[in-house]
Amino acid sequence: MKLNTIIPVLFRRWVLCLLLFAFFIQARASSLMPSVTNYLAKEYGAGCQNWACTQDENGRMYFGNSYGLLVYDGYCWMLHRVPGNHIVRSVFIKDDRIYVGAFEEFGYFDYSDTGELQYHSLRKYLKTFRWRIMKSGIL
Repeated sequence: MKLNTIIPVLFRRWVLCLLLFAFFIQARASSLMPSVTNYLAKEYGAGCQNWACTQDENGRMYFGNSYGLLVYDGYCWMLHRVPGNHIVRSVFIKDDRIYVGAFEEFGYFDYSDTGELQYHSLRKYLKTFRWRIMKSGIL
């Protein structure tokens, strides 16, 4: 064979090998990455800013949202407001209680016998407010 016919054949094989290698690397990397789904605010029916996030032992996700406490069970979204309709900036779960911190409001949600979330304010027990909830020996 002539040299001018060998070089294009080798080049095509080299490009083919490079493309196959790139394809397999990409396929391998994507199988290691978790799937991510982005939701628009209109899909979950609340504010566009989420300030805090936590997950309970049943897999439900809780978000401190500009409109209240946003709960996602994997199928549907539910919004639960706090008194004054303030922004929920912190969320913490301990046992069966979902503690939330908002502007001049602090309390917890728990599930009733019917499975509905009910809010219990702890505001009257506090002198000052912080948005952050920290675990201590009291909880």
